[in-house]
Amino acid sequence: MHKQFNLFFISAVLIVHISCDNAKEDNSDSINKIVSVERARLHPIEYKGPAVDFFDGALLGNGGLGAVVTTRPDAVIIRFGHNNVWDIRIAENNKDKIGTFREIFEKVKKIPESYERLEEDSWYQEYIKMARENYAKPYPRPFPCGSILLGFDRRGIELLGHRLDISCGLCEVNFLVDEKQVVLQIFTDMNADQLWMRLVDQDGNLQENIFDRVKIMPDPSTPDEFPKWSIPIELPQGVLFFRQVLPYEEPEKYNKAEGHLKDRAFRLTAMMNSKLENNTRIDWYGNEKLMEPLERGFVSREPFVATVKLDEGLSSKVDQSCGNITNPNNEAFLKSFENSRKIWEEYWNHSAVKLEDDFLERTWYQNLYFLNCAVKAGVTCPGLFANWSYNKIGTAWHGDYHMNYNTQQPFWVTFSSNHVDKNLPYVELVEYLLPVSRKWAKEYYNLRGAYFPHTAYPVEMTMNSYPVPTWGWEICETPWTVQGLWWHYLYTMDEEFLRQRAFVPIKEAVLFLVDYMKRSEARGKQWGDDNYHIFPTVPPELYGLKPGFKYNYDCLVDLTLTKFVFNAYLKAVKILGHEEDEKQLLSDVQDILTNFPDYPMAESKYGKVFVSVPGEHADVVYNV
Repeated sequence: MHKQFNLFFISAVLIVHISCDNAKEDNSDSINKIVSVERARLHPIEYKGPAVDFFDGALLGNGGLGAVVTTRPDAVIIRFGHNNVWDIRIAENNKDKIGTFREIFEKVKKIPESYERLEEDSWYQEYIKMARENYAKPYPRPFPCGSILLGFDRRGIELLGHRLDISCGLCEVNFLVDEKQVVLQIFTDMNADQLWMRLVDQDGNLQENIFDRVKIMPDPSTPDEFPKWSIPIELPQGVLFFRQVLPYEEPEKYNKAEGHLKDRAFRLTAMMNSKLENNTRIDWYGNEKLMEPLERGFVSREPFVATVKLDEGLSSKVDQSCGNITNPNNEAFLKSFENSRKIWEEYWNHSAVKLEDDFLERTWYQNLYFLNCAVKAGVTCPGLFANWSYNKIGTAWHGDYHMNYNTQQPFWVTFSSNHVDKNLPYVELVEYLLPVSRKWAKEYYNLRGAYFPHTAYPVEMTMNSYPVPTWGWEICETPWTVQGLWWHYLYTMDEEFLRQRAFVPIKEAVLFLVDYMKRSEARGKQWGDDNYHIFPTVPPELYGLKPGFKYNYDCLVDLTLTKFVFNAYLKAVKILGHEEDEKQLLSDVQDILTNFPDYPMAESKYGKVFVSVPGEHADVVYNV
């Protein structure tokens, strides 16, 4: 919720250059706060010259909305994305052909050990092709939300570069105009999915407009089978707008004319503080033509202030109107910036460090800046590429959740950096995945508990999205998925969190692992010991499923994470006083821990070293 600010303060700021230290308070209680922001300010991200490439752009965001500020010699282009905006179509074909774990396991066992790869077997080759068919579709994926272009005449304007102040999320794009420096200031509102811009001179005074045209652009990767983006018949003065429907159903099922009740949509609205007109411009062929509906020219050179707002949700809730958007003016810009600056200040107050090593300190601050831009409680947990995307960038591997460390990795820092609230989107993801993970454990494995999948999406799922044994049989992902919930408890000591949100997913993972390790194939005379083994399994990113299951048991990561979650479960039961209710499962866990396999090791020139899986030689360099 926006706070109200003293008008004297707003008026005073009008005549000074906006920066991230405008609101310093002169009292001893704020000294530590000021220091934390000042340390962050020491580590800006700068780029000299036009940053044409997406990966050279300045990253902005509020945890939901993401924006990438790129520049050309003749334009500023900002690419928009949002963690909540996805192509929500999903393929879930071949359910009747997938079979069960038992059926596939028995067939794989019969493939000759003499083969180098299981794919040499024609049945297996066809099976994995069928099992991967759904994942081979281009959807689901994060859906880029379009771009805004501000064009200028490069004959009289030189783009010098940009500077991003991570202490407050303010990006400044610098120009040279008639030998004078002009700055385009850009930031994302931390409370609303809105971006603000204004032009100032080197002294911070409002600057007359240097842009001659503005254009908003739907993403070029928008599928042809989608309903075409739409615009209202009439728009308010100074506004450009488009709305895009995101179909719920696959192309062969979807009716464009009727749509679906579960369709989603987003609209991108850009509003300028000055009038726009439909000018002519030169096309690719050198001919004059009228600007297209999403492009307009500026009528006057009055001081430039603009805002861009993204609305997203069910299609029925995101209509053809411009929505509730604040008229762009300097007062509104400053009010939004001050609200956002205070949020950034509070953020840095939780995690200020001062290190002798400048590289380490810069790494600390810049990566925590990215975290705050990309993650926020109440918003969809970011996938592989968070909320920054354009065209096909940010959509590889569906931009989805890979539960063998990829999804978990950004959230490891939330605890030691004192930002445990940033772990909540991950907690929400685990809760979201629990029903389909239970279903897969029951229907595919015929076991209790929950088997958390190799890959997943934030869309409606009724089955494992990647049931391919090559990687879909990784066992480590189940304990790995819930590890962060136990860490969350350890860092907060919040018993209510443990009781209400962490214990059930942890227990469900333990139930599956106990049943999996107590199968007859995982213990018995064939092993030559009394241990319970993790078999079969697949080391993440290495070997895949092998003929004869050569490297497919007791992986180091499986054993480590399974032991971790077993011990976490034992402690959680004691903390919550559930000993009586959990008596049988407690006994099973303790039995397995008593008869737990040794971590795999191999002899090297340095002595014994850990290896990723039994039978592996000591010189293998593991990429995880």
